[in-house]
Amino acid sequence: MVLPPECWHRYRPNKKTGWTTLWFGISGDLASRLIGGIGFRPEGEVRSLSHFPKSLRLFESTIRDILGRDSDHPYSTVTRILSLVTTIIDESSHADDGALNADLINRAQSHILEHVTEAVDFEALAESLGLPYRTLRYMFKKETGASLLQYQLDIRLARAKNLLRSTDMQIAEIARTLGFNSTWYFAHFFQQRIHMSAAAYRKKHKATP
Repeated sequence: MVLPPECWHRYRPNKKTGWTTLWFGISGDLASRLIGGIGFRPEGEVRSLSHFPKSLRLFESTIRDILGRDSDHPYSTVTRILSLVTTIIDESSHADDGALNADLINRAQSHILEHVTEAVDFEALAESLGLPYRTLRYMFKKETGASLLQYQLDIRLARAKNLLRSTDMQIAEIARTLGFNSTWYFAHFFQQRIHMSAAAYRKKHKATP
């Protein structure tokens, strides 16, 4: 987590597992230039190191080294921290951003698909991927052409059309099955997207025995 001094944030631990906070504090002109080199926004953000194994190993070893000291060694500590920052810069600059982004988007899509009938907590999803929420929204829209919620609704719509064509389920039952809050909302949504009612769609496309 990279946060400037006095920066307010709303990051919070998982309610079930909590979290352990291990952190470095650095400041000054050199630190500002290095942090800027990583590409962090000035208001702060969370960046996962899980995709940068060398940086993650160095972070963990630096933490262990600092916690294991009997006395302060400020110059050695600063050197280790600056080495960590430059390692992150180096790994970030050589990372395959396209492949990394594709993997993150695929994981987001899989999560939405697995929970398509539920109210997905997209902020929690972003956190689980090691991304700020607005970064996930931007990346997802750029890669898929749809917002996170729109993608979920597109899947629900496809399933609704299939159920209308291939089953005798009541429209109210289809709405409940797909997680819509009410039959009216489902009917309104379907009409807006397909430009005909669900009943009319079924009549037009229902497979005959």
